[in-house]
Amino acid sequence: MSTIGHNTKDQLKSIIERVERLTEEKKTISDDIRDVYAEAKGNGFDVKALRTIVRMRKQDANERAEQEALVETYMQALGMLADTPLGQSALDRAARSKVRLSESMKDSSDMAQDMARAGLISQESADETSRLAAGVAEKLGDGAR
Repeated sequence: MSTIGHNTKDQLKSIIERVERLTEEKKTISDDIRDVYAEAKGNGFDVKALRTIVRMRKQDANERAEQEALVETYMQALGMLADTPLGQSALDRAARSKVRLSESMKDSSDMAQDMARAGLISQESADETSRLAAGVAEKLGDGAR
């Protein structure tokens, strides 16, 4: 078995102690978050909904819009969005999200082509971006290119 030099031993000890300290801080933060959710529940808020909102706010706006549009599309396909004002509103929002996302994909495609013409990226990269954008638009049923 090899021996560890004094400096290496000190460095190893320092690393271990830092990890232990950070682990304790992580536990403290997790406990604090749990306490905030408990407080919210005590004030009548639905903790599951709050956790969903926190998770959604971490997402990129386009990613979130795509996810919401997809969920609403699935709900519509399963007949879960009945002919109610709320259901119709959700359908309208899903349609608007699809259009916005499709427009965003077209903008991405156009920007990639502009960047290729300016020599900032290769034409192959621009073409791949355009193909991906067209695929997303087609998947949404809008077909915008």
